[in-house]
Amino acid sequence: MFLADGLPPRAPVRIVAVHLRLDSKMMDRKMVALRAQAGQTGPLIAALGEDRVRHWFDTGTFVAGDAVAVGRSDWGTWRPAA
Repeated sequence: MFLADGLPPRAPVRIVAVHLRLDSKMMDRKMVALRAQAGQTGPLIAALGEDRVRHWFDTGTFVAGDAVAVGRSDWGTWRPAA
């Protein structure tokens, strides 16, 4: 699924439960995992370059499942990827 309009879904910082910043060694492992999904990530890595992908994917934030309202109207319009 991809957003048809608007920004990707975001959670306010105040409800973030976990914030991870991967070091170089862990990011190496993540890149191996991303490359293993070549049909999904290969074109992205090829188009943007590994350095940019590493930078974009080196941080992860997560919220508790009960902290996010389902069906938020401010999350834009979703459409299936074809």
